[in-house]
Amino acid sequence: MTVPNGLTAAEVEERKAAGLVNSNIDKTSKTYLQILMDNLCTGFNLLLFLLSIALILTGSSEKGTFHGLSVSGIVNAISVSGIIFMNVVISTIQECKAKRRLDKIALLLKPKVTVVRDGVPVIIDQEGIVKDDIIVLSPGDQALVDGELIQESYLEMDESLLTGESHTVRKKVGERIYSGSYCVVGDGYYKVDAFGENSFAAKMLASAKKAVKKKTPLQMETTTITLMLMGIAILYTIVTAIVFLATGKGISDITETVAVILEIVPIALFLLIVLTYMLAAIRMADSGVLLQDSSAVESISHVDTVCMDKTGTITTNRLRFKDAIPLSDKDVGPAISAYVGSVGGKNRTIDALEGEYGGNKCEVLDEIRFSSERKFSAAKIVMDGRTRAFYLGAITSFAPYIAGSDGIKEKVSEYSSRGLRTVVFAEADPSIPFDQDSRELPALSPIALFVIEDEVRPDCRETIEVFLNHNMDIKVISGDDPVTVDALFTIADIPGERRIISGDILAEASERRMVAFKRLQDAKAASGGASSQDVDAAQEAYDSADSEYADMILKTNIFGRMRPDQKEEVIDTLRAHGRYVAMIGDGVNDVKSLKRANVGVALESGSGAARGVADMVLVKDNFSALPKSIVEGKRTVSGMRDILKIYITRNLVLAILIAMSLIFLHKQPFNPVQNTFYAFFSVGVSAFFMTIWAKPSENSDLVLPAVLRFTIPTAFTIAVMGTLLTSCIDSALSSGMINFPGYEEAVAAFGPDQFTSSLLVLFLTFCGIFQLLVVDPHFKIFSIDGEVHKDWKPIILMCLLGVGAIAVYNMDFFLQLMSIPLLPIGLQIMMVGFAAIWLVIQQVILRWNKFTFMEDAIERWYLKSLEEGYKRELEKDMASSSE
Repeated sequence: MTVPNGLTAAEVEERKAAGLVNSNIDKTSKTYLQILMDNLCTGFNLLLFLLSIALILTGSSEKGTFHGLSVSGIVNAISVSGIIFMNVVISTIQECKAKRRLDKIALLLKPKVTVVRDGVPVIIDQEGIVKDDIIVLSPGDQALVDGELIQESYLEMDESLLTGESHTVRKKVGERIYSGSYCVVGDGYYKVDAFGENSFAAKMLASAKKAVKKKTPLQMETTTITLMLMGIAILYTIVTAIVFLATGKGISDITETVAVILEIVPIALFLLIVLTYMLAAIRMADSGVLLQDSSAVESISHVDTVCMDKTGTITTNRLRFKDAIPLSDKDVGPAISAYVGSVGGKNRTIDALEGEYGGNKCEVLDEIRFSSERKFSAAKIVMDGRTRAFYLGAITSFAPYIAGSDGIKEKVSEYSSRGLRTVVFAEADPSIPFDQDSRELPALSPIALFVIEDEVRPDCRETIEVFLNHNMDIKVISGDDPVTVDALFTIADIPGERRIISGDILAEASERRMVAFKRLQDAKAASGGASSQDVDAAQEAYDSADSEYADMILKTNIFGRMRPDQKEEVIDTLRAHGRYVAMIGDGVNDVKSLKRANVGVALESGSGAARGVADMVLVKDNFSALPKSIVEGKRTVSGMRDILKIYITRNLVLAILIAMSLIFLHKQPFNPVQNTFYAFFSVGVSAFFMTIWAKPSENSDLVLPAVLRFTIPTAFTIAVMGTLLTSCIDSALSSGMINFPGYEEAVAAFGPDQFTSSLLVLFLTFCGIFQLLVVDPHFKIFSIDGEVHKDWKPIILMCLLGVGAIAVYNMDFFLQLMSIPLLPIGLQIMMVGFAAIWLVIQQVILRWNKFTFMEDAIERWYLKSLEEGYKRELEKDMASSSE
């Protein structure tokens, strides 16, 4: 191919002035305005703001007015919307700070493209592409815009991101290149004619990205509990309106009660999760891991299986020529020099050979470029006036076509056992035409066996040990000889038992499974879907073949001579059997498996296509940074689990209290200001610090079942004990059974309901504060599972919250805001004491462990839904493959 002239600098400026520039880029980062609007203009926030306006307009004027508006209504409105406003301000500031930091880091991996201008290839950002630009395509490059191919050299494109088709597409001059596809083999130049919204693939690619968006377990579980509580809140709102209107209560009573009811919905959790993920993303970036999807913070914490190619993880992919073993009497040097100097598809193996023998440029008549599917390359070249056909590749690809190949296999095995790569250089009859699509080769005459050394990463042993220490299953999936990979493990002194399998053996097991599946389909079709002896036999045969195939994958940890589609099958099988999989890859052959994994991890030096579909990228190929990100993910999720416990407990307490109040008392349990006091001291401050203080822990189990096992009995005991306690104390005081100075004056001034709600709010607040002893236990007596944390900070926080709550509760200004009397100090102490008694009761009930039915039911449902989803997906793939 000759380098085209491309556009001139003047022509580029003309197109930019005319707006013919690729400015409509899919942004990876929100603008500052989007951040503000996303935090402010949520449906729930708007609902609370409207409710605040209703509180102001319908508030009682008993406590006076301010510019004609009810003071009590304004106070209640501030209590309802004030926390939301604070959350919006804090989250917006934090997200903007995180944006600035992450944007700077993301610049390192910003998509680049090579264009030809004034006859010279130049690298530019994708935003600089203009109409009629000539773009260069090389193996691993992803097409960022659409255009028409004007030159090509054995170009093959993978369009699976757009079409779902697994095979590559051979491209000819004049055919279309679509954005989202990527170059697998060959080279080419194409002329840009469409980008942004005008590109043919834009909408398809957008929908494809949405389709592969991976929801994390915590996101799915949080959504589930939020929808459940939202349904309860809607039901309560309807019942409140009916009950209050039927009993003659006014609109102000209804709006105040609805304001408290809406607090049942843990809407702030989503905000807290986003912020927590973003802060964790910054910490990960500092260690060398760039997240392209913030939810990967959590996903990486659930990983129990790490699949990886050896390149970039065990080895550095810096290849060095080691030795050459002649396999014939032909002169190796001139032949290999002509071959490596002439072929167009350069790779690191070719570079290593060229570094040893030099490159002699010859005329190329035809060529087959190397690909991970073929595992060989070939070229017909004119050398010294003669046409010769040379092949270079793995012995596994060549052995059937080499007479007496057993001796070569023995040599290959010997070098593989020492951790060395080998490639066979052979010659064939040049009169036999090349077939790009056929796997059949002509008879080959071996010339030499080249031995290549791959440099072992110095930090791979320590990194893999971190994975093993976190009970992760390590699986190396490589295109190289499995014996070579095993030897590299030995050289690197990587611990652990090794179970090895070759791709051809796995392919045979896969074929047996496919045949059994086809027979099962045929048997079902013949029986009309009804059960029969043939169907049962076919089902049994398929189950046996499927079990054999799955066992191979589950028990093996070194896979060699693997094709890209086999990598994808391994990922699918692992996920179908409940594994949470991370895939580490760098090449175009890893793209599909990166997409299929729960977490895709790409190397910065890898292909643009691999980086484009990955959830996270290892900056500077720093493999040792990945275990740090796993620990950070575990720490983040551990903190979120503890936050969920205290958040959901408060939400369920409100749900139970409101239900009892509506059914038995036809009134609200307390007003919005009192609810704000309860939320601030029991949840707000604790949640913030627990995120910071969280320690990493294992996250193999689902979060929601364990959270509900804690929150349901905790919320039930708090609500029931609080209601009974305050009712009994109120009855005892009103009947004169017990007496506290100032009681009668307080009831006369504020009414019995406000006095009772004062007792209830104080009790609830201290129950919430005391939860810290159980959620983050420092003493073994408060630990449900026996684990304790040595950090004293939660204990100090609990003490400060208790002192702060009492101090604020005794402020005249606050009492006026809440419209409640000052409780006698004896009653305040009594409420704290009863909260301590509740803590003992809670311990007994949690240890009684009679609420596991809820956890087990949710876990069974969730795991079953995942298993069925993966099973349906695999059956679809198998059905399409068998057609």
